[in-house]
Amino acid sequence: MSPVTFKDRFIHVAGALTVDTVSQVLRTSQPFITGELKGVNLGGVSEVDSAALALVVEWLRIARKLGIEIGFEQIPPVLLDLAQSSGFEEIVPTFHA
Repeated sequence: MSPVTFKDRFIHVAGALTVDTVSQVLRTSQPFITGELKGVNLGGVSEVDSAALALVVEWLRIARKLGIEIGFEQIPPVLLDLAQSSGFEEIVPTFHA
């Protein structure tokens, strides 16, 4: 099963979001970043490192370039902590419980 699926206008990500996996996750998720996309659900993510934060920033950059606003759901607490402690407070409002 792919770590990235598209359902109900959300990209759903499962498994690790680490330096070893984010390139594949980005590549697999890019076709779903269209006007149909509402956001990204990270409820299936089991592990994160700083590469996960870079991936979130890249998803936001791609979406903004296309004129799409997206949000993030079921954010792992570690990822939220990374965003806040790394000075990425501007992306925290895109995070939803």
